[in-house]
Amino acid sequence: MQEAISNAKAKGHIEGNLKMDDIPTHGDTPLRHMGDVMQMLRFGNVATMAAFTKGQAERLHFDLHDHPGMVVTLLVLARVGGDWDHSDGKGDLLLKTLGLAIPLYPRDVVYFQPSVLPHMVKALSQSDVGKRVVVTLFNCGPTGKYLRENDLYPLVEGK
Repeated sequence: MQEAISNAKAKGHIEGNLKMDDIPTHGDTPLRHMGDVMQMLRFGNVATMAAFTKGQAERLHFDLHDHPGMVVTLLVLARVGGDWDHSDGKGDLLLKTLGLAIPLYPRDVVYFQPSVLPHMVKALSQSDVGKRVVVTLFNCGPTGKYLRENDLYPLVEGK
């Protein structure tokens, strides 16, 4: 592990004087080096990152840090019977360049490419904002580049 810290410092990824003793432990069990990044990033080989949000992106945008060659997975979660008001398309995923408004309901799974498709969500009413959580599983472009350049993760195509 100390060698990994030294290598990361040499590449400029860590600043300061980090030592093994600085790494927190879980109870009496010290953290150990994970030789395979896949053991840390276990999203079924679908993603390297996860975001859990109650809020929503109500302005049209691109997700420019997402890997442009891969899809993003949206999981819509809500309590049983905790659905929100869908009138006037509230809570819909809007893909305006495709002319689509995709209604999102509890337990829905949606795949799309937010780095190449401008998108937004139609605002929920204020009383409904806390009724759902959207889990976004994505592959961060810069993270993919780092993992690829350091031979740590084969998810992204060749160097």
